[in-house]
Amino acid sequence: MSDNFNLIYSPWGRGIRHDGHEVEMGLRDIFAQAHELREIRDPLPTVEFGLNRLFVALTLDIFDLKKGGYGEWRTMVLAGKWDMDRVDAYFEKYGDRFNLFDSNYPFLQTKGMEGAEAKPLSALLPAMPSGTNAIHFHHAMEDDFGVTPAAAARLLTTIAPFMTAGGAGLSPSINGAPPFYTLVTGRNLFETVCFNTYVLQLEAAGDGPPAWRNPAPTTTERRKGASLLESLTWRPRRIRLIPGEGGVCSLTGEQSDVLVRCMNFTAGESVDFSWLDPNVPYRMDKDARIPMRPREGREIWRDSGPLAFLKKGDYGSGETKAVYDRPLVIDQFAYAITRRVLPNESELNLIAYGMRTDMKMKVFEWFREPLTIPITLVWNDELRGVARGAMEHAEEVARALRRAIQICYPREAAGNKSGFEKQMGHAERRYWNDLHSCYDRLLRSLAAAVKNPPENAEDDEDYDPWEARMAPEAVAARKEALSQWERDVRRAGTGALGEAIDDLDTDVDAIHRWVEARAYFNSRVSTIFTPEGALPKRASKTARKVAVA
Repeated sequence: MSDNFNLIYSPWGRGIRHDGHEVEMGLRDIFAQAHELREIRDPLPTVEFGLNRLFVALTLDIFDLKKGGYGEWRTMVLAGKWDMDRVDAYFEKYGDRFNLFDSNYPFLQTKGMEGAEAKPLSALLPAMPSGTNAIHFHHAMEDDFGVTPAAAARLLTTIAPFMTAGGAGLSPSINGAPPFYTLVTGRNLFETVCFNTYVLQLEAAGDGPPAWRNPAPTTTERRKGASLLESLTWRPRRIRLIPGEGGVCSLTGEQSDVLVRCMNFTAGESVDFSWLDPNVPYRMDKDARIPMRPREGREIWRDSGPLAFLKKGDYGSGETKAVYDRPLVIDQFAYAITRRVLPNESELNLIAYGMRTDMKMKVFEWFREPLTIPITLVWNDELRGVARGAMEHAEEVARALRRAIQICYPREAAGNKSGFEKQMGHAERRYWNDLHSCYDRLLRSLAAAVKNPPENAEDDEDYDPWEARMAPEAVAARKEALSQWERDVRRAGTGALGEAIDDLDTDVDAIHRWVEARAYFNSRVSTIFTPEGALPKRASKTARKVAVA
């Protein structure tokens, strides 16, 4: 290993071959073998997404895709692998920018920080105790944390997508508190990187280079705009890794001649502009776009609509009128599918990454969750609306479930707002667990009979994939699929309610509350699936008698 640890040739990125074998490679070898690798994988989800984003930024820069646009991107995708002559020319020209400990161009770091205060490296990893950070996953002293140069380089890739606020003067990264990130996955690493390299349209100012090609040191100014490459490699902190004596890596258990235990670490650039991230889903609030973020206790698959297929024009109804806009990389994928640039796959495969925080610096959890969506959902307007409506019905029934359980509490929990909270939480978890596979089945059933784009779609100038309609023969199949969904929701809700309330007290008042809760739930569910009816706040006396009978 050289003193500078050059990332082009030194092994540091973890690839998984199709036979499951893990290999650690430098940047050049990963580019050369990407079409033979299944994916980049890391035990830390934040690192895994950070590495994928690094390869997206490199691809944009190496192949000058901002200038070449969709045409250049299409040619690259159809080739099935990268042009290594261009990759090698790039690394030869900028080889000195990929040294981890270089004095002039330390990779993804800031030079000239020798006088800055040294801090433990654990500040780059929220799972580790550091400063005032709570001890979530590890019980150790922050000064004991040390990693190999390869592991330190991997941690650096998490700064742009996942850096949180850090107290006075320490702003979060370009997306604010970390949002959801949707990664479109292909049959191999080459396809995955290409699918997430967005080139269609993007509001990004200027032609600024990525962080490793920017000769200017990171500043503390509030930026008014940034190019796509600057945004993907945003520098919210000024960092300089400090190599030290060897030992055992705290993350991998490897023995290394050099460990990084501390760094110079202080405030970097902050954002004073709106940035539209190609991998982030947004909730629309009038004309503003708000990044979607993980929520406590909410299963990721329930947000598969915003994460994968809902667009601005797909409006909700009832209590769920929120408007969502899926990530731009999904739009590009759908465009390429309908233009026959990509294989005519039946499914869209995704991985959702996220890190739930208190919107400041506390980190509660992170996750990596695969999702599979029928490809028809990304281009068929009608099908998206049906799928969204089905989820809205399930959300309404979940609210009815909570209300029904609360009715069983004496005086409906008056004076005790947390009454039966444990029972309600457990019932909801069971309800949504039961519905997960049912929703997957619903989406597959809805998509099965949908008319696909014609074979000559790419050559037909009059064909508009966004206006493609459901085939007439799909109407009956759709009706049956939705009927089955209603039965699934009723069954899951009734089962969760029974588990929550059937073992409660059996005195007269408790039985009355039990009957009223059952009657309310059944009445409310019927109303949800027949929206023309009224929305009863309480079950009627007639409904109670029916429930008793």
